[in-house]
Amino acid sequence: MSRVQRNEALLLDAAASVLADEGWSGLNFAHVAATAGLSVRPIRDRFATVSELAVAVWHGRVGAPLRDSLSGGLTAAGLLVEPGSPTQAVKLLRRSSRPSAQLRAAGELLLMAQFDQELGQAVDATLGAQVRSWCEPQRAVVTRADAARRAYLVATTLGLILAGRRPGMSAIDLTPEIDDIMRAIDGDRQPQALPKDKATYLLDEVPFNTGDRVLDALLRAVLDEVGECGFEGTTTARIVARAGCSEGALFGRYRTKLELFLDATKRQNEPAILANGEFMRSLGSRFGAGVAEAVTIREWQRPHLAQKRAIEHEQLRISWHDAQLKKSRAELLRNSAPEFVGSHVLSPQRVVASVHMGFAVGLGVIALPLLMPDCWSLPYDVVTVGLYPN
Repeated sequence: MSRVQRNEALLLDAAASVLADEGWSGLNFAHVAATAGLSVRPIRDRFATVSELAVAVWHGRVGAPLRDSLSGGLTAAGLLVEPGSPTQAVKLLRRSSRPSAQLRAAGELLLMAQFDQELGQAVDATLGAQVRSWCEPQRAVVTRADAARRAYLVATTLGLILAGRRPGMSAIDLTPEIDDIMRAIDGDRQPQALPKDKATYLLDEVPFNTGDRVLDALLRAVLDEVGECGFEGTTTARIVARAGCSEGALFGRYRTKLELFLDATKRQNEPAILANGEFMRSLGSRFGAGVAEAVTIREWQRPHLAQKRAIEHEQLRISWHDAQLKKSRAELLRNSAPEFVGSHVLSPQRVVASVHMGFAVGLGVIALPLLMPDCWSLPYDVVTVGLYPN
């Protein structure tokens, strides 16, 4: 190995490590070079921009492990080749729930790909193309039902990886929840016509109504900017311009952009969770919990909600690296815990596991459109109806 090749390997390893532990904000040339034990010159000689470095990390270090995690689950479940190995499938999904550094870095880049054009093209041309080849219906080859089963398992695996940084994961046994999903995926249900209910609450802006018109505008502006540009790409200048106020108005209320984002996130999440729960309860009372989940997945994956999903992604991604936001999200999860599923009362351990699995699947559901924009049209009821006992 030449000196140039050795230095590049060190830099890619260091960049992947930084992404896994510190996120996109740590991905600067000086920090990556220092982590690699090198001067800045080798990294500047090799890469013109941080985007080029991120693309190289995706191709050379983390994209393939993420693809292999997804394909391994599909294969073990018998969805790509037969027969499958249910025991192996459960084992692989449990492993995904405790992601390696490579998978954590891959998750960071996957979520950042929607804000960085070069990285987005690299992810779409590799993992995106692969997921579409698995999960798009193909006449006489892949039925809509089988495509939906594959997509649901891909979303579940992605979600477990993205949710794997939750504190206390080592104490959570997800085996019963994973077993339930595998049994539902292994079923032979055929798609049914789903209700046409629209989740109109997803189109509405959160009514902050703090009594402070300027504060309301700042809270709305930071979410909109983050949804369009990502947290790192959002500046205080852009926020105040969008809110129609001065930077003095912002810094008179918050010390940093992060504090504003954290406050907006907390104020947004509580009513959003209530609205989502009410939508699902209304559907569930009329059509059953499985149909309600399928419709909710469809609504969240619709193409026109890309910016709303992006805000959710950034709230998640920043929570990986900010203790305050991580704590806030954990509190919301605890408050949404179910006491029973169908007619079955849950033990405290199963409540924790059920909440985490629901959280993970939700994350995967809104991440899947990054790789397959048309996934919203799949009949997920072939899986979700089998998840809920009568």
